[in-house]
Amino acid sequence: MGGAPVTPPSSSSAQAPPPQPEIITSDITLQAPLSRRGKGPGLVLVLNHYAAREAKEGCLDPPPLKKWAEEGFAVVQVCCYVLVKWA
Repeated sequence: MGGAPVTPPSSSSAQAPPPQPEIITSDITLQAPLSRRGKGPGLVLVLNHYAAREAKEGCLDPPPLKKWAEEGFAVVQVCCYVLVKWA
């Protein structure tokens, strides 16, 4: 056993900040995976332009873009304007 002593990682070691969403256009956003692996399969979210895309106060669920990125997906969010006809 006379090997070099094992030192635990320093708690002050700087970790890279999580990747921020990249806004491609006003209606298209790209988010890299937020998992520890930092890579994963692609997912395209198609949302109604009027859908809630930000976290709501009092709601525990993150917005869809963040939720799927936290699950390890590389996410492209596309917001579409939808014409709704009321009969």
